[in-house]
Amino acid sequence: MRKVLFISILCIITSSYIYAQKGYGGGIDFAYHSVWILNQNAYGDAELDYIKTFHPSFGIHGFYNPYDVFGVWMELNMVTLGQKYEDVSKSITRNIDLKYLAIPIMAKYTSTGDLARFHFMLGPEFAFLTKATQDYTKNGAKFPGTRKDLDGVTFTKSADDIKDRYTKMDFMLALDIGADISITDFLILNAGLRGNYGFRDINAKAYRLNNAAGVYSASHNSYFGFQVGVSYFLSMK
Repeated sequence: MRKVLFISILCIITSSYIYAQKGYGGGIDFAYHSVWILNQNAYGDAELDYIKTFHPSFGIHGFYNPYDVFGVWMELNMVTLGQKYEDVSKSITRNIDLKYLAIPIMAKYTSTGDLARFHFMLGPEFAFLTKATQDYTKNGAKFPGTRKDLDGVTFTKSADDIKDRYTKMDFMLALDIGADISITDFLILNAGLRGNYGFRDINAKAYRLNNAAGVYSASHNSYFGFQVGVSYFLSMK
């Protein structure tokens, strides 16, 4: 009987903060994504086969919930995007790494519930390119050849540093579906599936070169994966 009474009291105390989701706070997050460059830019050479490419990301977040079920969620993340390619028959490989400082600002809906609550987040993401490199080889050596960009400047196709070939910022749409799980009255575990799609052509204007068929297609960032984080309420209403 005492155990039943104790559990009942604990449930009443717990529910007093489980439903109280108004407030603000912050935390840390980590993610692991499948990343893609949709429509590759091969500078007029034959396009290569896509290889599944995965990269982690990490960062911090802040949130403000003016209502129990609605709020605003913002992150500051270091994200690695890009793509791996290959042509096995010709012994060609290409690995592009694009590093961004990504800032998603999303509206967040959170359901009511006991220890776990469903969440849905949607909003824009502003991604600022900090570094762009590639490893482009044929038969284990640097892929040969040069070409002129649209400004008439000659460039080496297999150069390591390729930051000048990409736009400085990408504008993306971020979507997150998952759950918030109460650890303590102020500490929350966040877990969800995160998907992003970039609307801008990531190729710099001078490098928007036609492919081997004489056609140019814009390249777009895209990534999808699992994200987990821990949030701490600095203040609860």
